[in-house]
Amino acid sequence: MKNRGFSIIICTRNRFELLKEAVNSLIPQIKNRKDIELLIVDNNSIDDTSKILTLNSCFNLDNIRLVSEKQIGLSYARNTGARISNFDWVCYMDDDAKANTDFVEVMFYTRENYSFDAFGGMFYPWYISPQPKWLPKEVGTMQEFSKETIVLNKGQFIAGGICAFNKELLFKAGAFPIDVGMRGDIIGYGEENYLQLKIRELGGIIGFNSNWIIYHLVATYKYSLKWNLVRFYSKGRDSNAYLEPLSFFKKIILSFRVILVPPYLLILNTPQMLFNKNYFWQNWVLDSFKYSLRIYGRISSKSNY
Repeated sequence: MKNRGFSIIICTRNRFELLKEAVNSLIPQIKNRKDIELLIVDNNSIDDTSKILTLNSCFNLDNIRLVSEKQIGLSYARNTGARISNFDWVCYMDDDAKANTDFVEVMFYTRENYSFDAFGGMFYPWYISPQPKWLPKEVGTMQEFSKETIVLNKGQFIAGGICAFNKELLFKAGAFPIDVGMRGDIIGYGEENYLQLKIRELGGIIGFNSNWIIYHLVATYKYSLKWNLVRFYSKGRDSNAYLEPLSFFKKIILSFRVILVPPYLLILNTPQMLFNKNYFWQNWVLDSFKYSLRIYGRISSKSNY
């Protein structure tokens, strides 16, 4: 007999204060429900995460569990959460996110009214402190594929911060790859995309609902130009997990682009930096180097998937 509820999984590491925000946003929506559980997967934290169920009495609900995954890495934590979950569907939400007030309602509606094997939603930013004026909006806002609920096409991927999967198909697809993505302090991407490719290979349908919403923290460390530059390099490096392997000839062509494109873009973007008061030197640097950094990340990676 199938367990047609949802297991919401929040993986966390050393972010107790943010975790409280995430859990508090879900409490009113899951209280007294038998068809949903909240699993908090502690990924070897050394802060107060282990006390989260005892420090705040409102967390003491029968359908909230704290579990531990000692092996550091977001994919390890996500897979552990799925393995011990009680329901047929799992939902992942980031520990630095806050769920919209109808998060659970829209999640159930989407599953029951569409033939999806996995689906995702939108995230919008929230801030603890004022963000720099130069910070690109893309840092805190997901691309909206459509205002309607749709099936995503090849090359379109749902975001890991707000996603749901048929658990049986998730494991048939091999679950989240453990050598890709966030691993402790290592910035990483691509594990969700890799999993979605495997689900599609099995014939799975992946959907998107723009009305399923979280608010994702734009942390102050993301205000750094260096972090944003590293982000593009890391995206390129980890894209090898879900893109076709590069031939030697293709790598040579891309290597020339890595060298030649930045000077061209620096010149091209200079007038905007000089005469547009809303375009800052950080935008000038980021816009001129992000393409090459992403390509360099891809061609310099030694990973095989």
